[in-house]
Amino acid sequence: MNFLNGTLLIAITAIGIPIALHLIARKEPRRVTFPSVRLLSQRFETNRSKMRVRRWWLLALRIAAIAALALALARPVSTAALSPTWIAIGIVAAVGVALLLMASVAASKVGRRPIALGLFAGGLVFLLSSIAWAAVTISGSDPPEIAQQQPVALAVIVDNSIESAWSSNNDLRSDRIGEAAKEIVRAAGRNSRVIAIDRSATPATFSADAAGAIAKIEAFEPAEVVQPLAARIEAAARVLATSDIDSRQIVIVSGMTESSFPKSDSLQSLRALLTEQDIRLTIWDTGPYLGTNRQLSSVSISNPAPAPRSPITVTSTLSMDAKDEASTGTNTELDDPSFQQEVTVECVLFSSHAGLPVVRNGDVIRPEAKPVDRVSVSAQPGRDVEIQLTLPPLESGLHHGAMRLTGSDALAVDDVSYFSIEILPPSRLLIVGDDRIEAEEFVDLVSAEANGAPSQYDTEISLQDDLPGVRLADFDGVVLLNPSASLLEGQQLESYSQSGKKVLIAAGPGLGNAAVELKGLLLERRWRVREPGTYLQISADSHPALASLLNLPGDIPFQDLRIHQYWQAQPETGWSTLMRYAGTEHPALLENTSAGTLLLTTPIPDLVSRKPWNDLFRADNLWPTFALTRELTRYTTGRDVGHWSTAVGSPVALPAESLIAEKAATDPTDELKQSPVRLQWFPAGRNAPVPIEFADDSNSPPEDRLITIGTPDRSGIHWIRGGTSGLGFSVNLPRQRFSFQRVPESLVQTQYGEDLRVISSIEEMDWTSGDAKQTLPLWSPLMFIALAVFLLELILSNRFYSQRPSTSSRQTKQRDAA
Repeated sequence: MNFLNGTLLIAITAIGIPIALHLIARKEPRRVTFPSVRLLSQRFETNRSKMRVRRWWLLALRIAAIAALALALARPVSTAALSPTWIAIGIVAAVGVALLLMASVAASKVGRRPIALGLFAGGLVFLLSSIAWAAVTISGSDPPEIAQQQPVALAVIVDNSIESAWSSNNDLRSDRIGEAAKEIVRAAGRNSRVIAIDRSATPATFSADAAGAIAKIEAFEPAEVVQPLAARIEAAARVLATSDIDSRQIVIVSGMTESSFPKSDSLQSLRALLTEQDIRLTIWDTGPYLGTNRQLSSVSISNPAPAPRSPITVTSTLSMDAKDEASTGTNTELDDPSFQQEVTVECVLFSSHAGLPVVRNGDVIRPEAKPVDRVSVSAQPGRDVEIQLTLPPLESGLHHGAMRLTGSDALAVDDVSYFSIEILPPSRLLIVGDDRIEAEEFVDLVSAEANGAPSQYDTEISLQDDLPGVRLADFDGVVLLNPSASLLEGQQLESYSQSGKKVLIAAGPGLGNAAVELKGLLLERRWRVREPGTYLQISADSHPALASLLNLPGDIPFQDLRIHQYWQAQPETGWSTLMRYAGTEHPALLENTSAGTLLLTTPIPDLVSRKPWNDLFRADNLWPTFALTRELTRYTTGRDVGHWSTAVGSPVALPAESLIAEKAATDPTDELKQSPVRLQWFPAGRNAPVPIEFADDSNSPPEDRLITIGTPDRSGIHWIRGGTSGLGFSVNLPRQRFSFQRVPESLVQTQYGEDLRVISSIEEMDWTSGDAKQTLPLWSPLMFIALAVFLLELILSNRFYSQRPSTSSRQTKQRDAA
C-alpha cells in the first residue's frame, strides 16, 4: 500500500487524545454524609479511580475513527487487483459483524438489554445489506461504483499543423482531432491533472480542471508556423515530471504525416527523459486523409527587376494529390488512371490605394484583388502542369499579386501563391573601358530584353582617361572593364564606393605584369592554366548575386566556358570569395562589402586579345555568361528586390530608404529627420494592426537602414501603412514544410522507443505507465469506515452517559439507608 499524501499520516498521533480524555475523566460527584473517617477513605478511592480506563468500547471506537480519518486523508492506494465495489461490500459486512459482536457483549451485561437489541438490529441490517449488494453485483446489473479510475498525470498534444486544416466531404480533420483530444481528457480519472497544448510556442502548464483543458482544445486552430513535435513532447514531459501522481501519460493526437514525424530526428535525449520520468507515450492516429487536393508551387517571375511598362511573365506549377479510400476497400473514381479534373488558375493584382488598409468598425479594409489573367488546364494526380500568366505593363513602384485556383478543395492554404514585384526606373550604369567594341558588347548583353521591352539600364560608356570629368554620383553602378592599376588607385572611385554604391571590376592585362594591391587585396601574378583550362564554380550559394543562378532549371554549364589565364589573388580581411576556379583554391570572384567592390580576376568581354584569357564571350553557348553578367550587374546597381517576399516564420526587415526619402521631401528639417517614423503593420488574416516605430539614423550605411517588422505567422499579403503607398510584402508557406504522406508505426517506434503505442479509439488506451501496476484508491472506503465508526461511537456514548452505572446506584442507596 502506498500513500499519495504520506505526511498526513502524522494525524494518527491524534489517537492519544481520546486515551487521555478517558484517563482524566472524572467520576460523577457522590454525596458523603457520615462519618468523617469514611470520608477520608472514599477520597482515596476517588483519586485511584481517576487513572482507571472505563468504557473500553467507546475508547476503541474513538481511536478507530481518528485512525481511519487520518489514513483517508493520506490518500492510500493499493496495487491489489480488487474491485472497489467488492471492497465496499466487505466493509459493510465487517461493520455488521462488529455490531453483532458488540451486541453479544452487551447482552452478557446486566442492564444492557436495550443497547444489545439496538446493536443486534444494526448489525443485522448491515449484514443483510452486504449480502444483497453482493447478489446484485454477481447478477451483472450495474452496481454502485466508488472511484473506479485512478488519477493520472496526462498531457494531450494536439497536432495542429497545417495538415489539420484538411477538409473534405469524408474528412473534417480538425474536428476529428479535437473530438479525440476531448475524449481522452474526459476518460481520465477523477483527480487527474491534465495538460492541453498544441504545436505553438505556448508554455506547457497544468489546467485547473478537465473543463479548462477541454476549453483550450476547442480554441486550437490549424497553424502555418508550428514547433517541432519532439520539442512539444519534451516540454510536456518536463511539466509532468513535477507531478506526484505515479501514472504519467503523453498522448499525441495526429494524422502521423512525414512532416510531423520526420525521419531525420535525433531523439536519444528525449527517449532518455521519458524513460527516466516513467512517462508513457501514445499516439492517437486519426487515420489517412481522404479527398482531392490541388496545389500551386511558389511563383517565379521572368524578370526579378523589370523596367517600367515591361511585360512580365509569372510561372507556377500545378499538381494534384488524390487520397482515395483504398485502405477501406472502397472503389472510387480516383482509382481510375484516366481521372482528371478541369482546373482554372487566375492571376490577380492588388490595387494600390493611399488610404488602405484601414480599420473601420473593428474590421480591416484591405486593397481589392483584381484579376488580370487566367487559364484553364486539365490536372491529373501525379502529373505536374506548368502555368504561365502575364502581368499587364506596370508603372514604377511596389506591386503585390497572387496566382490562385478557383473553386475549393481539401486544403485551401496551398491554392494561392503570393508574390511582390518592385518596378524600378532604369538604373544609370557607367561602363568604363578603353576598348569600344568590348564596352558596347557588354552594354548589349545587359540591356537586352525579350519582346522589345524597355531596358533596365540607362548606360553610358567612358574611356579611362575621361573618368575624372564624369560625375559618378549620378550613376547607380560602375563597371570597370580591364582597368589600369593607376585607375584603381584613384581617389574618385574610393569616394564613390564610400557613398554606399558598388563598383564591378573585371581585371585583365591592363593591370600590367607586376603585382597589384587593391584595398588590402594582393593580386600576386598572372596565372596561366594548362589546356584545356579551368572553369568557374560557385562557392557562396546564398549570395544575392548568385542565388538566383542556382534556382534556374538545370545546372549552369560553366564547364563549357574555359578559363585560360587569370590573376592569382590572396584575399585579406574584409574580402570574401564568391566563386573559385575549378580544381584550385584560387578565387575567381571576390567581394569587399565595406568597400563596395566586386572583383572578377579574369577580364570580360575579352574579345580583342590575340591570346584570350577566357572563352566567356567566345563560346557557342553564351547563356551562362549572359546569366552571370546580368546578375552581377543587377547586384552592382542595387536592382535587388528579394526582401519583398519571404516565407512564413521568417523574420522580416524592410528597407527604410523609401520612407526616409518621402519624409525628407515633405519636411527636410533636421528636427523632423530625427523624429521616429510611425508605421502600422497589417498582418494577413487579422483585424488588429501592429504599431512599429523606426528612428532614422542618417549616419548609418544604407544597407543598415532597415525596419524590423516582425515574424509573420500566416501566408498572404502583409501591408505596411505610414510610408510609401502600396508598401508591404508577400508571405508564402513553403510547400516542402507539409506533407500528407503517412509514416508507418514501426518507424515512429524506432524513433521514440518500442514502448510507444498507436491507438485509434479510447478503448485501446492503457492508463498505466512504465512498469507501474494498476492502483486502487482506498480513500472512499476509509471515509466510509470512519463515518460508520463515528455513528457507532455516537450511539454508544449516548447510551452510556444517559444513565448511571448500576453499582453506583446500589452504593448510593446503601449510603442513604445508613
